[in-house]
Amino acid sequence: MQRTIYTAKLLIDGTGRSPLADPYVIVEEGRIRLVGSGHPPKALTEGAEVIAMPEATIIPGLVDAHLHLALALNRPDWAQIDADPPRMALLAARAVQETLLAGVTTVGDCGARYGITIQLRDAIAAGWVPGSRVWACGTWLTVTNGHGYFWTHWGLDSAEELRKGVRQMVWDGADFIKIMASGGSTHGAKTNRRRAQYSVEELRAAVEDAHRLNKRVVCHVNATEAMRNCIEAGVDVVEHCNWLGVGEGTIEYDEATARLGGQKGIYAGTNGPGPFIPLSQCPDGCAQDWGEMTRWDLLRRMQDAGMRIYFNTDAIGQGYDAFPKLMQRMVDEGKAGAMEALEMGTRIAAEAMGLQDRIGTLEPGKLADLLFLPANPLADMSAVTRPLAVVKEGRVVVRDGQLLVS
Repeated sequence: MQRTIYTAKLLIDGTGRSPLADPYVIVEEGRIRLVGSGHPPKALTEGAEVIAMPEATIIPGLVDAHLHLALALNRPDWAQIDADPPRMALLAARAVQETLLAGVTTVGDCGARYGITIQLRDAIAAGWVPGSRVWACGTWLTVTNGHGYFWTHWGLDSAEELRKGVRQMVWDGADFIKIMASGGSTHGAKTNRRRAQYSVEELRAAVEDAHRLNKRVVCHVNATEAMRNCIEAGVDVVEHCNWLGVGEGTIEYDEATARLGGQKGIYAGTNGPGPFIPLSQCPDGCAQDWGEMTRWDLLRRMQDAGMRIYFNTDAIGQGYDAFPKLMQRMVDEGKAGAMEALEMGTRIAAEAMGLQDRIGTLEPGKLADLLFLPANPLADMSAVTRPLAVVKEGRVVVRDGQLLVS
């Protein structure tokens, strides 16, 4: 049996517990066998490879639960890529290498044409392509002329059609289901992002079928009307969370809806730099009466109501290495404490994806995804932007900014 022992100066396991000094992590067959401090048990050291980084801090591999590996609308050659599945697959393969170089060992791809990222997921798992582990929804589900319709032309306009869409994506190999619950602003959009695209009954039908098939449901939600429908229907994750009112220039935060989301254990994603932009200036829907408050203030209210919040990049065509920079910015600008930011970027994101039994913390039995940093991120969060090494399933896959291809 192959056994590797990793040692360092400090370890932060992602659970919220205090850092562990003089740590070791014993890895067998890609999984964590034991985490401890001091000298490893002698019985486990015999024949083991030891990789020591005596000045480093170990944290769990980062988890960016919402991005789009195969979507690059701003590229000048996008029309050619969009019409050519092989070129799109190569674009996605490059993106998932960028995320791995940044220390992101798991990504959640929230929508790709042709189901490209399902095949990419399998190629990475088989060792054909280096990159972050991919958790893919395949193609998102939307109404005719709805948000994202430009990429599917597969309008699902009733509860029964939505059920069929869920079943088809599961058949195609999707890890989770992505539904556009409100309008949005993608290229060519002719939707209303302030209104819901699906009723409670329609969403509930999709959720029932997805959960029957052991798949989680993630929803794109701009409108307050759509947020109410999603939470009442029992979806697992709501993304964007802009709380846009029906009236132009309005935000209608609904405390009762957020409390119900907390009671149901629903997670909420922040999506890219949006939480830093004042709501009075935000392209997601100006609300002059909210002044300099940001979407982060809305998310904090959701958290206070019991919902679990985490952040992600929603990267499209660029910024695939931005996740650790986003973590640093959260801390530097006082949006979150250092330990909270680490948990949002590891454990809580893994929980939102339903992967908490595999990734997100450094505990026995979980996949050995480790990130070695040059300093303690609790004292200097910029350390997460400068990884010394990335370990994925027990193997060093990045060292000193270089991808190691076996």
